[in-house]
Amino acid sequence: MTEHHSQSDVFAQYFWPNKMGRMFLLALEDVMGKNGVSAVLNLAKLRHLVNHYPPNNLDLGFSFEEMSGINKALEDMYGPRGGRGLAIRAGRAGFKYALKDFGSLLGMADLAFRLLPLGMKLKVGLNAMADTFNKFTDQRVTLEEEADHFVYVIDRCPVCWGRHAAGPTCHAAVGLLQETVHWISGGKVFHIEEVSCAAELSWDIFTGPVFNGRVVAVDGAKLIVMTNGSKRQVWVKDDTRLAVRGVVKPSVADVRVDDIVLVSGKVDAEGVVHAQALAGRYTCTFIIGKRPLG
Repeated sequence: MTEHHSQSDVFAQYFWPNKMGRMFLLALEDVMGKNGVSAVLNLAKLRHLVNHYPPNNLDLGFSFEEMSGINKALEDMYGPRGGRGLAIRAGRAGFKYALKDFGSLLGMADLAFRLLPLGMKLKVGLNAMADTFNKFTDQRVTLEEEADHFVYVIDRCPVCWGRHAAGPTCHAAVGLLQETVHWISGGKVFHIEEVSCAAELSWDIFTGPVFNGRVVAVDGAKLIVMTNGSKRQVWVKDDTRLAVRGVVKPSVADVRVDDIVLVSGKVDAEGVVHAQALAGRYTCTFIIGKRPLG
């Protein structure tokens, strides 16, 4: 069972460009038909999108809440397993639209790219996709390379934005990655898995309104957090409830510059937030194998 939090719980709003929201809905339509998409949009309380998909432009108008709400509605309507399958298929179907509209920016059709060794093609292609998201959306993606796999990390993930679940929920992102490496490799299949999901973060530590942002400075117990284009001072106290992914007994020393954090607390007369609770490393992480399966 997953829980979806309303926008009133999170101050900062983030967006995809309208074009990407339209692409996802068209991909979903390829998978389940126009009537199926309309039913999902109605269930997600996004009736304004029924038969009125976002315009085909790069304006930042398709909110992370809309994307997350659609993916949650898929699970609510078809169950966790059925919703997962549909989301993966929609993610895979979305790649053809991405290639059509962003192919020249991705550079994947260039002769020089096609002549690269497979491992280098995977790295260059995945980096190009990450750069496209970083350039055109409020989503932030980084790619790291290990000996036998790539680590694809999404900060501010729109697929699971504001949700809480017992396990990974970003199935549409998995599908997009699957089809990306399938196309890059000329039809090969690779191991791709979401190993940690922002939705796995428990919201139980928060008792009041929550805002999110990126840590731009750490000075002892004081954090400077960028949210909605402005900086806020956040004091982490001895009784602040902390949750930092991957740390069993976290302290403020485990919070680093560039971490995405969620914060709730009291704001004093000078605008300083005295944190009641803080959760760090609010990211989704995917492992992409370097060697084809089979």
